Amino acid sequence: LYNQPSSTKRFTTQGMQVDSLQAYTVTYWVRGTGDIRAAMFDGRTENNGYSPNTAYETISSTDWVQKSMQLVCDHDNPAGEFILYVRNTAAPERLVVDDVNIEETVVQPPQPRSIYQVQYTTDVNGVSPEVGNTVITGGIVTGVDTIGADGYFVQAGSGPWSGIYVFDNGNHPAVGDSVTFQANVQEFHSGTELATVSSFAIVGSYPVPSPAVLNAAALNQEQWEGVLCQVIGTTCSAINAQNWTTNDGSADLLIGSQMFVYTPTVGLSYDVTGCMMQYDANRELHPRDLDDVQLHNGIAEEGILRNAMAWPNPASDRVF
Repeated sequence: LYNQPSSTKRFTTQGMQVDSLQAYTVTYWVRGTGDIRAAMFDGRTENNGYSPNTAYETISSTDWVQKSMQLVCDHDNPAGEFILYVRNTAAPERLVVDDVNIEETVVQPPQPRSIYQVQYTTDVNGVSPEVGNTVITGGIVTGVDTIGADGYFVQAGSGPWSGIYVFDNGNHPAVGDSVTFQANVQEFHSGTELATVSSFAIVGSYPVPSPAVLNAAALNQEQWEGVLCQVIGTTCSAINAQNWTTNDGSADLLIGSQMFVYTPTVGLSYDVTGCMMQYDANRELHPRDLDDVQLHNGIAEEGILRNAMAWPNPASDRVF
C-alpha cells in the first residue's frame, strides 16, 4: 500500500452485509514503514457513516507485526465496508498487508470511565485511548447548545482533561444538572466527543465549576478541550461569519458560536467565558450566553486619568 502524503487514503473491502450491534474483530499482519488503522462504514448517522476514528498504528519494521481492532456496527447495511486507512508510507516497502481476517465477536460491555480517563491522551493527534469503546460516565452540565439543540458540555471536577462535548439530540439537560449516561467515545473532526447516548439520567443540580482562567496560548492546548474556560482582555482582530478571531498578546484564539452568537467590534477587547472545542485544525472557545462576553476593563487603564483635572467643583450644569 503506497500513500506517501500525511493525508489519509482508504483501502476497503467490497460491500458486504453488516448488522447493527454486532461486533467485528479485524485482524491483519503488516510490515514496512507508515501509519495504519482499521475502521468500518455502515452508514450510521454520526461521523459521516463511519465508525469512530481510532488512533493510527505507526509501523517501522521489516518483520511481520500482527494488529487487531474490534469494531461495533451501529446500522444494518447490506453494503457495509471494512477499511484500512494508510498514510506516511515510506520506502523501501511502504506498507505490506497480509492475512486479513474479519470475525463476528462478542461486544465488550460498557466500562465505567471518568471524563479524565476518556480525555487524557499522549497521542500527538489528541485521540482518546477509549475511542471506539462504550463507557459509563457523567458530570455537571456546563454548557448547552440551544441553537442546534443537539449537544451539551459535561465536566467532572476542574482542571485539565475534566470536560467533554456530548453529541445528543435526544436528551436536553440544563446547565448545572448532574447527569450520568452511557455513550460511545469517538473522534469527530479531530475532537474527542461522546455520542450514541443511552441510560441517561439527571441525578441532581449543583453549582457549575468555576472557569479556568488562561491565556490564549494555553487554551490552544489539547488538555482544555471540553473544559469551561475564560480568557481575559483578548482583542477582536477579525470577524468571519458567526465566529471571530481574537488575540490577547500570547496567541490567536477563535471565538465560536456553538451555543450563542455574538457580534463583536473589531479593535475592542473582551473577557470571554465558554467551553473549549476542537474542530479540525481550530481550537475554539464557545460562549454560552450574553453574560459570557464582557467588554474588558483592565486595571492598568485606571492610571490614564491620574493627571486629569475637572472643574468647576461643585458644578450644577456642566464640568470641563
